[in-house]
Amino acid sequence: MYHHSSTLPLPERTPVPVFDLVIAGASGDLAIRKLFPALVQRVSEGVIPGASRIVAIVRSGEAEESLKASTAARLKEQGLKTSDINGFLDRL
Repeated sequence: MYHHSSTLPLPERTPVPVFDLVIAGASGDLAIRKLFPALVQRVSEGVIPGASRIVAIVRSGEAEESLKASTAARLKEQGLKTSDINGFLDRL
């Protein structure tokens, strides 16, 4: 049985090449609960290069700043650090 211990060091992360990621349905549940938190963590670890772009597509026509504000609020509810969230949103 697997037991996670907070005393174990995290594995070293290998940076990836520069990329463009397009997320359709970016205001949806999957993006908010799964994709964005994973990307926030990868940005905070320094794995995602600064020149990489994350493009969010929403059907509702929501303005960019509104999407970023609602995304930030939902990510904070999940316990992610504000500084990490802001680093991710700068790329979105």
